[in-house]
Amino acid sequence: MFRYYKQGFTIFKQFAGESIGYVFLMLFLYALLLVTSTNRFANAIVYTLFAPLSFGLSLFLYRFEKTGASRFSNLFDGLRHHFLSINILFFFQSIVFSVIFSSLNLIDVEMLNSFVTSKGAMKISNEQMLEVLNAVQYAMGIFLVINILLGFSPYFLYFRNQGVITALNSSIQFGVKNLFGIISLNIQILFLNILGLLPCFTGLFVTIPMSIFMYYIFFKEHSIPMVSDQSTNT
Repeated sequence: MFRYYKQGFTIFKQFAGESIGYVFLMLFLYALLLVTSTNRFANAIVYTLFAPLSFGLSLFLYRFEKTGASRFSNLFDGLRHHFLSINILFFFQSIVFSVIFSSLNLIDVEMLNSFVTSKGAMKISNEQMLEVLNAVQYAMGIFLVINILLGFSPYFLYFRNQGVITALNSSIQFGVKNLFGIISLNIQILFLNILGLLPCFTGLFVTIPMSIFMYYIFFKEHSIPMVSDQSTNT
């Protein structure tokens, strides 16, 4: 169980500077997303940068493993390769989220609240119940849809040079085949990042890169051959 932690931390120590710089970069982009949230056009531009850069650390590690050398600029390889495809993937995932969340409209919150109260639970308002349902559904949506079924689609896109539809299909098949392994991996990563929150969030500068490396290692071990000979060496 702990070997992914060990391998992820070993890689982090090797590329500590690049890893920490990457986290700063992603936090900066996330801050821009918040700042531009009232301007849809500006927000959309930042989001198109956020999508490919979110895969930058994996591309950095792949470049190093393939050539024996890697530079900080390789974190931006996602902007130079498959830029449109990765944004289409993220857009598709957003649509899936919207479909999942809209299912809340099918739930009779008042009936559910009455059922919970009848079991001896404390009475809460329908608005509070709806907030609970939103939180639970959001967590389940992230876990089930992104991490298990669709989470590895960028890996097939970049490392297998597959198209968007093929990458989504490959990711679903990969997720079903390695269901329990991915669930275990996500539990480990969740626990790791909870620990990263403890020292005033500073631990996230270590745990976030480690999480990305752990995903990369898992894909590498369970998807043979790992990569095709695609042109990502510019």
